[in-house]
Amino acid sequence: MLRPRFDPAREREFIARGWWREDTLPAWLAPHAQRRARAPALAWQGGGLTWGQLQERVQSTAHG
Repeated sequence: MLRPRFDPAREREFIARGWWREDTLPAWLAPHAQRRARAPALAWQGGGLTWGQLQERVQSTAHG
């Protein structure tokens, strides 16, 4: 997956400040979904998603 283009100087600044890291949402999500696939990840009035469901949606969106 290609990363979007961003001003390199600002990107370095954001990484140095700890606002950005070299990880991605799918990479961050994978261990959580693996360890607790059926546990609640997101909740809102009238619904919610488990970690497994959230991972499925993120992967589906990432693959377009």
